[in-house]
Amino acid sequence: MTLGLPVKTAGRYRLDLYITSTPDFGIIQVSLDGTPVGEPIDLYTPMVMPTGAIQVGTFDLTQQTHLLMFMVVGTNEKSNNYSFGLDCFSLIPLP
Repeated sequence: MTLGLPVKTAGRYRLDLYITSTPDFGIIQVSLDGTPVGEPIDLYTPMVMPTGAIQVGTFDLTQQTHLLMFMVVGTNEKSNNYSFGLDCFSLIPLP
């Protein structure tokens, strides 16, 4: 899945993700503008629950729409599927 990430003011930002974890979710890799960021995220848990904020990284972003991509790259051996669910993301300006 690829989303447009509009940045109206160039600067330094922290990207936080809020994702659901469940017994049937896979492992995802997040990319920004085609470059993988952070480690793969295993979204398997024995019951459905929110992850809370996952800090993906800090980035110097230009004023434009950047591409935020989520790719399922595998599955936990306990999971029975490869799905994932993004609740929301936050792009937080830093000083």
